[in-house]
Amino acid sequence: MKYAKFDLGQIEAILNMLGGEDGAKRFLAGKTKVVSKEFEVWKTIKLGTLKSVGDLPKQMGPYKSGSPEILWSPAFTLAPQEMEVDLVICTPFELGFKDELKSFPPGVATLRQVYSNACMCGLQLCPAEVGPQLHLQWTDRVANQGVSVGMEPISLEEDDGGQILEVGTNFHGQYLNSSQSGHLDNTVFSRDCQFVFIKPRKS
Repeated sequence: MKYAKFDLGQIEAILNMLGGEDGAKRFLAGKTKVVSKEFEVWKTIKLGTLKSVGDLPKQMGPYKSGSPEILWSPAFTLAPQEMEVDLVICTPFELGFKDELKSFPPGVATLRQVYSNACMCGLQLCPAEVGPQLHLQWTDRVANQGVSVGMEPISLEEDDGGQILEVGTNFHGQYLNSSQSGHLDNTVFSRDCQFVFIKPRKS
């Protein structure tokens, strides 16, 4: 074997990054490619501006369906001190996914695949606090515009697969929602679905 120094655990990790056996087959068939792309900063926001999660509803103002439940999960935390992060918007298509998966509903990539290719492009997952802070600081959003926060899914129940946050505007107005789209392998996304990730600053 050419790469005998790789153990089974490392090989499994590589397969997971490609989306498992099906993802690896798609990659070898040229249906998915690993991309190297420089994404421009879309927006810079501040984290750590709130003392507690309890301050969020006051800052967010009226919200028809209440604050997303995952904001009250022990897994949701706030930055201990104020800091700025640079955000980028990208789609599965921009991350190298072109062909539809054999899935219902249709899509081009699982959440794990989207996250994997984003990290290969030098991007980072967002802390969950990006969701509500973006909701507060994204003041110029237009109608029918929404983004999914690229974050570690937060589970409320043992078998719910995890949830991620979505920020945007619809016919009801501006919203911050949690979505059941957090299952890494069972949820697929269309090529044009917009995700937000952090672009690390160069030291």
